[in-house]
Amino acid sequence: MVLQKFWKRISWKTKKVLQPCRLDEITCLDLDYLKNLIEKDYLTPSRIEYYQSTSTKNYNLEDGFMEFLVNKATNGQRVADGHSPLDIINQQMGIGIDVACLCLNGNWSNEKSIIQNFKNAGNDLDNLFQSNMFNEAIKIYQKCLFNKLFMSKHKYQVSDLYYLVFVSIKNQIYLMSFKLIIENIFNIRQNGYTDSMKSIRIKNFINPKLGKTILYKSKKRIEIRFSKDAIKHFNSLRIV
Repeated sequence: MVLQKFWKRISWKTKKVLQPCRLDEITCLDLDYLKNLIEKDYLTPSRIEYYQSTSTKNYNLEDGFMEFLVNKATNGQRVADGHSPLDIINQQMGIGIDVACLCLNGNWSNEKSIIQNFKNAGNDLDNLFQSNMFNEAIKIYQKCLFNKLFMSKHKYQVSDLYYLVFVSIKNQIYLMSFKLIIENIFNIRQNGYTDSMKSIRIKNFINPKLGKTILYKSKKRIEIRFSKDAIKHFNSLRIV
């Protein structure tokens, strides 16, 4: 009985696309160097003064610059060009990294786009929503996301994909690390929808205790938000 419960728990975890992992699993990442870069090169006195003058006083991190710093700390290569789902690669270590910068206000962070599809979705998505064919709507994005990640893995000759998420709360910055398992993209399913049928809640993308993922009809994209509990998980570390 105990063994059966153990395997059920393992099976439940392996269905997720984003699986929490320790930061030291990303072997090319020099975490101490990254901390130093953020404190010395990014959080300059003028920038801190600016953040403190805003209504939220959050360290609202700039995506491009943080990608630049992560690239330096991984001795990698920036490949983000608007088409690649990856931001940084280290071919020697076989690692690809996607970087996100978010703010946490209250119980949830702001949103981060996972995949957007205007060209291929368009009217098809509207028709599927209208017909209540929500899993079919999700399949459009499953295929697109899988293909983009699969092609990037082969193009850049990397074997392991990671998702690094910076989360700022006032003057604190946390770094969360996830392993991105592209095979599990086809495990995601609809988990209900809004009363107005304007969006679909998605399960099996991330542990629901850590985040929520939603497909929006109007935006033609899937977005993720992280919960306040996520920064307390084992894959999260306060770095500032």
